[in-house]
Amino acid sequence: MRRGLISVASLAEQLVSRKDVRVVDATWFLPNSPFAAPAPYASGREAFEAGPRVPGAAFWDLDEHSDATTAPDTPHNLPDAAQFAAAAAACGIGSASQRVVCYDQVGTFSSPRLWHTLRAYGFADVAVLDGGLPAWVEAGGALEAGAPTAAPAAGAAPPPYALVAGAQWRLGDVRTWLNADAAKRPQFVDARPAGRFEGSAPEPRPGCRSGHAPGAVNAPFLDFLEPNPSRADGGPGGPFRGATLKDDRGVAEAFAAAGVDPKSPCALSCGSGLTAAVVALALHRLEGNDAPIYDGAWCEYEADGDLPVVEGAA
Repeated sequence: MRRGLISVASLAEQLVSRKDVRVVDATWFLPNSPFAAPAPYASGREAFEAGPRVPGAAFWDLDEHSDATTAPDTPHNLPDAAQFAAAAAACGIGSASQRVVCYDQVGTFSSPRLWHTLRAYGFADVAVLDGGLPAWVEAGGALEAGAPTAAPAAGAAPPPYALVAGAQWRLGDVRTWLNADAAKRPQFVDARPAGRFEGSAPEPRPGCRSGHAPGAVNAPFLDFLEPNPSRADGGPGGPFRGATLKDDRGVAEAFAAAGVDPKSPCALSCGSGLTAAVVALALHRLEGNDAPIYDGAWCEYEADGDLPVVEGAA
């Protein structure tokens, strides 16, 4: 298992050889984008319940299990401790020592957000299925469809969960960063596509302007993914359907092109806190650098009329 990732072959073997592996589908679709839900489905859960899916997988709804007090107007924030415990139990996840494999139906899109969520609550043995469900299907992995079976009981009640210190940024942290000495503050890395960061392309969310926070650097999440043309079958993700994380050299080159030092402290953002987790996974994979994600992300930042917004390249 590459750090933070697991291959299709390794997962298939572990589902046979181990009893403690929980597989969780964390599919979330982005409307008005190549990552929108495929007809006739309106959500990741609907597509999961219809199948196909990895046998025995549970579903984690990133929007349902979200702490609205973190950023009231943005989706899929980290859950609070009670929400996390309920979601974990529903997925058959018990102690933080359990192995959890996350995947999504696009490839490598929303599953890193669940990976980040689990790690933010102290789980260490968690991985993203490299290439997601499209890679699993292409490799001939076992599949199931129709009504999913209930997740197995998680066993004895785990100790109370608590958010790991430093795993999350809120708007107050961004304000502090804006006012800090530029030579001493962490890198603030925005994972949106370049056009949205620079203000030349629209945001996919109605009423949300594009641009970026002054001092932020742009490292588009797609730059860290390796497309696989054989999996680009017209489904969600477009040419990035079934994409895998680039190898270490490719990840390092993507950070270098963005002007990001992956060994130095970073905080991550994107449109709504989702695709920043792809960059978080890349940082962890390359350097073991665990960076916080600003949950409110650009949705919250640009809506605050008191915060500066700039356009153009960083």
